[in-house]
Formats: sequence, structure tokens, C-alpha cells
Amino acid sequence: MKKLMEEESQIEIKMVGALQRFGFTIQKQVKIGKYRVDILIEGRDCDLVVECDGAEFHTDQEKEKERDEYLIKLGYSVMHLTGSEIYRKADYHAFRIADRYFPELWQTEQYKKFEESEKQINKEDIDEYSDY
Repeated sequence: MKKLMEEESQIEIKMVGALQRFGFTIQKQVKIGKYRVDILIEGRDCDLVVECDGAEFHTDQEKEKERDEYLIKLGYSVMHLTGSEIYRKADYHAFRIADRYFPELWQTEQYKKFEESEKQINKEDIDEYSDY
């Protein structure tokens, strides 16, 4: 049996930093049932699990699917980001998470603080990741 990872990976640390810069309150390495999730963001209308998928982890797609289905049955939304997506565009993905899953964030002071960050996002990136 594979031991559950209890320490954060470098890609998780990078994604956590980006999410915190956007004002998210997050929980790291949270146990939900028999599973441990990388990042949990609880919101007013949505609870989102963000999985930071590195090359050496999450290699069993069948178990990943089973875990995702379990979390979805419990009412969580689940998002997977690859290590390369996080390394290249962590802030962009944090912005898209806020935009897609947590619109209430834009009604807070954090929005004003990060309004400039939104302007810096390359238009091509928005087209590339418009499927959120």
C-alpha cells in the first residue's frame, strides 16, 4: 500500500502561494474519508479540491478517478493541475479558480489589491485555459 504523502511538494508550495496572494483561505494536506487532498478551498457556494499532479505522484489513473468520484459525491468540486501548469502560470490558475469557483472573492478588498494582476494576464492564456 502506498504511504500517503504528508509533506507538501514544491508544486504545492508554489500553488498555495499563488492562492494566498489572491486572498484564498486554504487548507493543505487535508484528509477526507480515506483520502488526503493537496489543497482544500472552502467557499460560500463551493468547496474545491485542488490536486497538484507531479510526475512521480498520481500515476494510477483508475485510483485517481475513483477518488475524484468519491469527493464529488461528497459535494466537492475537483481540479487537477499539472506541475508544469503550476510552474509556468500559478498566479493565472489562482485567478481562474477565483473567477470560476469563487465569484464572491471579487466583492472583497482582495479584488482591488489584485486588479493589476488580472490586467497582466496574457489574452492568449485566457483562450488556452477557457475550459474551466
